[in-house]
Amino acid sequence: KTANNLGVAVADVSGAYINLLAAAKGTALEGQGVREVFESIVGALSGLGKSGAEIDQALGAIVQMITLTKVQSEELKEQLGTALPGSLQIAADALHVTTGQLIQMMESGKLITNDFLPLFARQVRTHFGSSKEPVQGLAADMARLRNEYELTLQKLGEAGGNEATTTLMRGVASATSVAGAAVVFLGKSLGNLTANLTNNQRYMEDRKSTRL
Repeated sequence: KTANNLGVAVADVSGAYINLLAAAKGTALEGQGVREVFESIVGALSGLGKSGAEIDQALGAIVQMITLTKVQSEELKEQLGTALPGSLQIAADALHVTTGQLIQMMESGKLITNDFLPLFARQVRTHFGSSKEPVQGLAADMARLRNEYELTLQKLGEAGGNEATTTLMRGVASATSVAGAAVVFLGKSLGNLTANLTNNQRYMEDRKSTRL
């Protein structure tokens, strides 16, 4: 249910989520704290249409922060920042400091992960918008569809479904992923075509008015 609300495929985030739970075990983030961090980061990335690989990269950076107990520039600026635009500024806003002051805090080892992540997660929700409604968008819808297929496959296995049926369902799921990518490409192509036609029309109208 959480994955569907966030608009991500369970298969894409389950491994990273397990690593996140393991890293937070025994820390002040264990339990509700780490779940809120996960939901804030993943919800924002899903809303931006980020891929499973990018979400995994961002969560990997969070795991590193927890493991190291202190936030370092590499994880925040490079790993997390590559996946989540504006991470450095969001972090500075969360702490009510400038980005320069934030960098100094990281360089001096004064930015403690357990203190930082809850504030950062809250600021991410503020920056990208927080809603109890499921994340919307084509990527999110495709992820939910993929989750439904995986759940169907699981139920077939539990019910003793034969290998041919299971293989067929996996083929349909794969085809759906390809179709989703095709829809995105087609949408972008149509958008570019419409923009070009509009520009050409304006150009012709300008030339016509100039002649008059």
